[in-house]
Amino acid sequence: MTYGWAILIMLVVIAVLFYLGVLNPRGVAPNSLTFPPGFSAYDYHLDENAHLFLDLGHTQGETITILSVLCAPQAGGDTPTGSAPYTAEIPNGEHRVVSNGGITCSGASGTFYKGKITIYYTKKDAPTFTHKIVGDLSHRLEPDSG
Repeated sequence: MTYGWAILIMLVVIAVLFYLGVLNPRGVAPNSLTFPPGFSAYDYHLDENAHLFLDLGHTQGETITILSVLCAPQAGGDTPTGSAPYTAEIPNGEHRVVSNGGITCSGASGTFYKGKITIYYTKKDAPTFTHKIVGDLSHRLEPDSG
């Protein structure tokens, strides 16, 4: 009977710690944005209103043109939809800002966002073929630093 009380007290203490947010894994999880090989996020930010700021780089061997950028809980569809603030052309080995707060990540609530960044682009040597990459975003919603 003594062990039963000890286990019950430990469960209550753990439940209280979770309730207070001390053991909340989202509070200690680092911000991350990962893309497939050949693409990288030089810098990114998700403000308190879930507006996306993204500086994207690539090493695809040729210049690419960004057609659209989407941010949602699931990856975008098979055709380019959504909006990008402007079309960005990124030479091989360089990076450019592809979202300057003009894209809102849908499904964001609370203080933490987990979703997908879908980017549609064409290659300069083959502009008729549209390519798609999907990145995984985990980010705390933070106040904009101005």
